[in-house]
Amino acid sequence: MKTKLFMIALALMLSQVFVKAQVAETTIELLTAHIWESNKSINGISKETRYIQFTNEKILNTIVTDEHTFFSESFYYLTNSTEEDFDMNKIGQVTNGKYIYIYSPDNDMANFLVIAELTEQKFKYITIQNVWYAEMRGHAPREMDYTVCYPKRKN
Repeated sequence: MKTKLFMIALALMLSQVFVKAQVAETTIELLTAHIWESNKSINGISKETRYIQFTNEKILNTIVTDEHTFFSESFYYLTNSTEEDFDMNKIGQVTNGKYIYIYSPDNDMANFLVIAELTEQKFKYITIQNVWYAEMRGHAPREMDYTVCYPKRKN
């Protein structure tokens, strides 16, 4: 009888460990799980919808306004600190991080996104420039400085 109870208890403990292991996701798994969508009103007149799709190496951005559609493609990698120079060797190598370091070869520009919140249902970020501008104004970033994205709705 003790052996059966021990086996049942062991089976329950192992099933809990297995379930927890399945739930844990990396930053890159959460980012690549969806096409992320955000909507903004520009000056209260026109509307901008942004779609962001992550692969393991690139960010694909599509911006749709009332008049135009823009597309851009950039390289990125995840990091836990801001870095001086973009390192092409790190692309696709890191699976977790609180910063997304982006490099656009089209205009030879690099930028950081600071991940404020990332779950299966929400991706909230701020550009590093908005953090710096807020600090220069003498306050923390405001809610309006952030971009909030949700999984793209199915049409």
